[in-house]
Amino acid sequence: MTITSSVKLVGGTLSVYGRAVLSGVPAAVAASSAAAGGAVDGVFLGADLDESASRRVVSLGALRDVRFMACFRSKLWWMSQRMGDKGGDVPHETQFLLVESRGAGAGGEDAAYVVFLPLVEGAFRASLQGGAGDELELCVESGDACTRALRGRRGVRSLRGHRWRRRRGQDVTQEGVESGLRSLVASGAPPKFVIIDDGWQSVGTDQPNCDDPAGEAKQPRLPRLTGRENSKFQSHDDPAAGIRTVVRAAKEEYGLKYVFVWHAITGYWGGVRPGAASMEQYVSSMQFPEISPGVAENDPGMKTDWITAQGVGLMHPRAVYRFYDEQHAYLAAAGVDGIKVDEQCILETLGAGHGGRAQLTRQYHQALDASVAKNFPENGVIAWMSHNTDALYCSKQTAAVRASDDFFPRDPASHTVHIAAVAYNSVFLGEFMLPDWDMFHSLHPAGEYHGSARAISGGPVYVSDAPGKHDFELLKKIVLPDGSVLRARLPGRPTKDCLFTDPARDGVR
Repeated sequence: MTITSSVKLVGGTLSVYGRAVLSGVPAAVAASSAAAGGAVDGVFLGADLDESASRRVVSLGALRDVRFMACFRSKLWWMSQRMGDKGGDVPHETQFLLVESRGAGAGGEDAAYVVFLPLVEGAFRASLQGGAGDELELCVESGDACTRALRGRRGVRSLRGHRWRRRRGQDVTQEGVESGLRSLVASGAPPKFVIIDDGWQSVGTDQPNCDDPAGEAKQPRLPRLTGRENSKFQSHDDPAAGIRTVVRAAKEEYGLKYVFVWHAITGYWGGVRPGAASMEQYVSSMQFPEISPGVAENDPGMKTDWITAQGVGLMHPRAVYRFYDEQHAYLAAAGVDGIKVDEQCILETLGAGHGGRAQLTRQYHQALDASVAKNFPENGVIAWMSHNTDALYCSKQTAAVRASDDFFPRDPASHTVHIAAVAYNSVFLGEFMLPDWDMFHSLHPAGEYHGSARAISGGPVYVSDAPGKHDFELLKKIVLPDGSVLRARLPGRPTKDCLFTDPARDGVR
């Protein structure tokens, strides 16, 4: 049986079921079959590059008379949604583009839906962006000036679908964890899962350099990892027990099934501190992030972020598996069931000298996956700050992925934006990972709004309430008496009527 694709590139026009999607496609862009049969088929689009470069932007043709929904990186770490009707509206750093094409006078039943998925291949990662006028452009980059594309084809997949600044806090303590568990259990909303978040590790800062500019020497120093748990998680009676004490209490005294702990993908926000005796064997160098032009366009604050300004103590890729394995084996022996790995997108900025962003990210995630498979085989990883395809497409052990930027309890304008973002991002992320819509505060003016969204999200339901500050009437609506939750079989996503209009920003009440 011969399988033919409904997506065709003929005479400079990319069409789906005969409906033009891209016109004026340059001769350097070609299509090769990616037909897989069944309900979805497509082609691989590639562009012949005429010179060696570490970053290239090429036109794929004009995108006109359509409606689209783009999932693009509005920050280094996170995606958001944007809608438009022509190629020039497509934002930089678009990683998922859903297009609806209709012919003149065609009814809704005649619409063709196309998904453009920029790929990661070898040392290069692709994204989409708008060009002059109606142009849709493909950006291909390695993140390392020494890693340059040879003349050849780099691409994006076009699929036919269906017809029709983060606040960093380190104030978590063992007493606070136990106090929160105690109050939840006592009030009939028993938790079964807890994350011991940022604040349990031993960290330190660099000493100011006497050569630093006068103003810079007075800036807060970026914390870096120096060891395992800090004194807040060491029992006075048995300091050697470390984090095992709180894990044992959570499971034996409060009935939890799972305890996860947090760490950044580089160990801590600033990586590993050079000169720390227990960490020295792992440190490769102090690297200063090189922000991609596309990210800088959407997230200009990263140019002056303290990570960018003070650099990251980067573990050499050859040592990173041992680094993860030693941490994770220690945690697993203490009864920990899994990890939340944060700050993942930072790796894309550190590829210089390591073969580029895709290569470095792949090496780190291969090491992370191997360590997780060995030490946490049942539950795996929750990924945070990970919305680049470099990481998303090579994470094999990840159980869930945070679906958007943080819940901001002190920003009233953020709540509708947050819920819209997690829903639209789930259209993309929900196809291959379990979207996590983030924790929230139950005792909050927007608590019911967030709680109802989590109840239909299809993902985990958890709160970051301060001990004793809970709305138990709300919690009992979404948590059963035994601590379990009723969860949808599929991720929550937008309904068809608002798939190409943004209810968080359209001004309609």
